Amino acid sequence: MKFLFTIFGRIGRKKYWIGTLIAWAIFLGVGGISNAINPDPETLTTAEMWILLPTVPIALWIAFAARIQRMHDRGKSGFWLLLSLIPFVGDLWLFIELGFLEGDRMKNVYGEPDAA
Repeated sequence: MKFLFTIFGRIGRKKYWIGTLIAWAIFLGVGGISNAINPDPETLTTAEMWILLPTVPIALWIAFAARIQRMHDRGKSGFWLLLSLIPFVGDLWLFIELGFLEGDRMKNVYGEPDAA
């Protein structure tokens, strides 16, 4: 699970999807807890803030790290993630490239292929 917290190296599609699902589970879990504490979405209570402040950055980092490492597996820099700034097309491109296309089979600038 070390791959969830580093931006260095490469990960395959399986680990990418695991990291993405963990990040989404954290987001949905925090959202559910937040909604249970306070069903009014227009205000945040102190309890909600104490839950959101530590967990949301962790989930964002996990999602970010998985995407960067997956880009490395494809032989590209993490800067390619800036494609997501292009509405619709950028996110679709990254969804296909990161989630479904095979990584480099041989060693590349970012290291050896992921063993798992």
